[in-house]
Amino acid sequence: MNKFRLMSVFFVLAMLFGFANVSPASAVSVAFFSADFNSGVPSEFSGVTTTEGVQGYAALGTGSNVFGGNFLRNSNVLEASTTLTLTNLPPHDSISLSFLLAIIDSWDGDSGTCFATGDGFNVSVNGTTIFTEAFENSTCGIQTYIPPVGVELARRANLGFNTGPTYFSDSAYNMGLDPTFQNIPHTSSTLTIEWFTSGGGWQGGTDESWAIDNVQVTIDNIAPTAVAGGPYLVAVGQQVDFDGSGSSDTDGDSLTESWTAAGGTVAGNVYTAGSVPGIYDVQLVVNDGTVDSLPATTMVVVYDPSGGFVTGGGWIDSPAGAYTADPSLSGKASFGFVAKYKKGANVPDGNTQFQFKAGNLNFHSSSYEWLVVAGNKAQFKGEGTINGQGSYKFMITADDDNPDTFRIKIWHEENGVEVVVYDNGSQQALGGGSIVIHK
Repeated sequence: MNKFRLMSVFFVLAMLFGFANVSPASAVSVAFFSADFNSGVPSEFSGVTTTEGVQGYAALGTGSNVFGGNFLRNSNVLEASTTLTLTNLPPHDSISLSFLLAIIDSWDGDSGTCFATGDGFNVSVNGTTIFTEAFENSTCGIQTYIPPVGVELARRANLGFNTGPTYFSDSAYNMGLDPTFQNIPHTSSTLTIEWFTSGGGWQGGTDESWAIDNVQVTIDNIAPTAVAGGPYLVAVGQQVDFDGSGSSDTDGDSLTESWTAAGGTVAGNVYTAGSVPGIYDVQLVVNDGTVDSLPATTMVVVYDPSGGFVTGGGWIDSPAGAYTADPSLSGKASFGFVAKYKKGANVPDGNTQFQFKAGNLNFHSSSYEWLVVAGNKAQFKGEGTINGQGSYKFMITADDDNPDTFRIKIWHEENGVEVVVYDNGSQQALGGGSIVIHK
């Protein structure tokens, strides 16, 4: 199969299903900061920053994200916080926070027979508290935190920090699996995360404390959306400007464009057509300074006004489903056409008629937009009327082959959306007549 045939297959599929000339939205997550405290505490942390061995917490976790070596432990009796401050974040829409949490010794929960005022654990982002829950290890209080599936790693277990009464037990959680800490709206270039306790029952010291390990901050950026415009039309050896001005970014970041196209060369957004007529794929990717968009595709039609022309006449057996107004209809459909470039013209001339009597469909062309002839295949597009009324677009693909084949699609547009009137759906062998490519 030669290059033109490959591009023709692409074009037929595109006409059936539509070009993805607008890229779908996507999100990209990038790890910006991480700390496991095994080599000390990074300078981005402040407040209480004491580290010590994880003891019985070792190997608790999910997959490779497990307690190990040292963690940062806060046992301050004055509810002093531990703070992480990050600066110079790249453009982003949200952040996600992951950390392993150790709830150590006799946390008393929210209420009960021990302490009515309870022990709470809190996390804030840039001064706004996003998590506040009471934890309980003592068996005489109430824990308000109900961990989502997979978050709880251990509950009321002796993990090495106190060998006293049973209420001196420990618990462990993988907080990165809690949706509370995922996709937190945030756009500032500075991020401050604070971990702290609350509640009148807080005692700290050797009675109750908390620790964090494997802290990771991920920035989430919604990728920009590329809009490739088109389809584009250009004569062999000539130039056309691709237009990506419809592309956008939710953050308002400036965009850079990267165009690729077959059948010619691209410099910036300027396409120079080669010498071979055809219908070629065009792709646009835009970048917002951080991430690329998904590709958006359209097509460029390269035509040769001095090339051959095509004539045809005959009939096909129109299949059920081709006529959208009544998909049950089938039967004979006749056609006749001529499409050619007159000398010196850059718009083809000719006439097309198509009749499907079972559906009372009588289409006449009124103008052509382009014509591509290569090898034994011709494709052309134009406009016309149905039963003398309206304004409809049509596209014909015709093969001068053994057997000759024919496909026609007729449609109109409503608010930029194609509404198909007729499409026989594939290259159908003629029931009678012929198609001739004139060299």
